[in-house]
Amino acid sequence: MFTSSEIRKRFNLSKDFSVNASGEEQVELLARAIDSTSRPKTAATLAKGVANIIRAHRTGVSTSLETALGQCWPLHPSVACLLGPISRRRFGQNQRSVFGFLNSSEAGGFQDFLKSATTQSIYTLHLLWDYLQLNLEPAILASPDGHRWATAAEAVHRCESRSSEKLATEVLKSIAVIDLFRDRSGLVANRELLGLCFADVSSAHLKRVLDDLIKASLVVFRQHLDSYVTFAGSDFDFEAALKDEREQLERAGGSLALERLARMQPIVAKRHYDQTGAMRWFDVQLVELKTLVEFVADGSRPTASIGAFVLAIAAHGESEEEAERIVVEARRRRAENR
Repeated sequence: MFTSSEIRKRFNLSKDFSVNASGEEQVELLARAIDSTSRPKTAATLAKGVANIIRAHRTGVSTSLETALGQCWPLHPSVACLLGPISRRRFGQNQRSVFGFLNSSEAGGFQDFLKSATTQSIYTLHLLWDYLQLNLEPAILASPDGHRWATAAEAVHRCESRSSEKLATEVLKSIAVIDLFRDRSGLVANRELLGLCFADVSSAHLKRVLDDLIKASLVVFRQHLDSYVTFAGSDFDFEAALKDEREQLERAGGSLALERLARMQPIVAKRHYDQTGAMRWFDVQLVELKTLVEFVADGSRPTASIGAFVLAIAAHGESEEEAERIVVEARRRRAENR
């Protein structure tokens, strides 16, 4: 037996070399590993479209990428571009994950797909999402991608529960998997790429589905990324809650709105507490001048304080003379009610 240092000396090895294929090289490996005897004409069209999208967002893309993507059929070119970046994630195993996906019989995997595939069948992004969820979700959740994956999975779950249209869920899954693993792939989930992923769907229908996903707070369009991304929304109806809150403020009058905005704190009688040991305090209340008389006259408001400092605000442009008149009238009404 030889130790590692003896092996280095014997074979004149100075250091270890790691083999780490780039994204395009991994696509080349996929193209060579897949032997497809018949490819429809759409394969070349899809490959050219995806390659052009990558060139628009990345520099230094080789001219052979389009050919390699076409030879990956029946993998959709977008899937071929994502398998490499996915294998580099913490839950992946680099090239072993790529060829494990091609050769294993895991549910939703490539071999499982080929069992029922026809010459026109294609392995698309939403199928890749299903494969990852079925086989790798626990590992993904335990990885640095766990939070983003959980957010996307929750969005997919809400989409499945609210929409009976299968296409909406498939589009959302495609957006989610692109958004999660877009690093180093060059892919962006814009309208052009989604049109290539759902080539048999009309552009008008696809636009309607995307608009519905946005209205449901499942996806948003990021202008600076030129991409749709999953949105960490919820079933909480924000617009309805905001409307209800506004109606309550209107019914309660402007004084309540002022108090909520100012968040005035009670004033504690500290010297009294030091001398007697009894905790007493005064409330601080904001009131519009026009409602001051009614506010003072109403003595039915329950409170644990011993009094209140009432700050009257000229919210409607009252003059100083008018303000003084209102305060005098409020003082008179208060004296009458004692």
